[in-house]
Amino acid sequence: HRDRVDPMLRSAVANSADGSAEKLHAALALLPVDDAQTEYVIGQLPTCTVAEFPVVRDAISPNSDLVESLWQVAADDQRPSEERFQAAAALATYTPLDPRWKQIAPFIAQHLTGVVSSVYFVTWMEHLRPAHASLSEPLARSLSERSRSEKQLEATAFALADYLQDQPAKLVDATLLVDAPNEFATLIGALRPYADQVKPRLLNTLQASPPNDANANRRDAKWKRLSLAAVALIELGHAEDSWPLLAMTPDPSLRSYIVYHLGKLRVDVQRRAALLESTDDAAIRQALIESFGSQERSSMTPLDQQRLVQKMKELYAEDTDPGVHASALWLSLIHISEPTRLQ
Repeated sequence: HRDRVDPMLRSAVANSADGSAEKLHAALALLPVDDAQTEYVIGQLPTCTVAEFPVVRDAISPNSDLVESLWQVAADDQRPSEERFQAAAALATYTPLDPRWKQIAPFIAQHLTGVVSSVYFVTWMEHLRPAHASLSEPLARSLSERSRSEKQLEATAFALADYLQDQPAKLVDATLLVDAPNEFATLIGALRPYADQVKPRLLNTLQASPPNDANANRRDAKWKRLSLAAVALIELGHAEDSWPLLAMTPDPSLRSYIVYHLGKLRVDVQRRAALLESTDDAAIRQALIESFGSQERSSMTPLDQQRLVQKMKELYAEDTDPGVHASALWLSLIHISEPTRLQ
């Protein structure tokens, strides 16, 4: 029925306002038989709605002129950021391996994780996936930007877990940058299928020479990386390589960082409690108790809290090691609610 419908579609194009859904939809309907609509449809790629975007993108047969015009939009920092972002999202399908991605990838990564609404985040992340090789590096760098909000960092970790799901080595490197529970859990979840494969890489990190840097910030960053490797091994089922690091040594730096991250990153409460029951090493028992001190009480179930209280009572009353005795009292007084404090 083209002979009847096309005149009405052309009338809709002519009489509808630029940028309106009616004009775009009519132009899309005419596009297969009317090349004159191509320019208008292409012009809507940077500004159409998220629902219209894949339809418009897939309706166009990309050519060199189109690609170049989109690159001009994506690279122009004087254009509205939403237009640059959507132009790049189309280029992710048309030319995902273009070397110019290196120049725009930092902007796209920041916009995706810092500006895009959480309602549409996954949709745009999927549109950009063909260019993930270029986006992964700036996404990983932004994980260490602690000035970003928790929501932005979580979005970054989610995108990296998706984009690096078949690149476990790079995923390990990203995991060793984060020290927030939700980000860490997201990346560890993506690593679980590769637990045995990445174990040597984590062990190599853990067995690196102790930090010996005059700059305190750089030195602490290295200790943090080593401790995160130890915690990652625990979470991936290779705890036997990490627990011995909780023993006392002349330099307690690594032990202290591991204790801190065991609690902050909410490493399996049951696993720590089981080791607390089974180990004969008093230093490890003390470290495990202290790790509960750096964990938010709200992250534990009421039952786990109750069991922890009971265990602290037992250790306080029965353990002969003064460090364990003191740690049990400290945890009770500082981190367990008033009615259940040790008497």
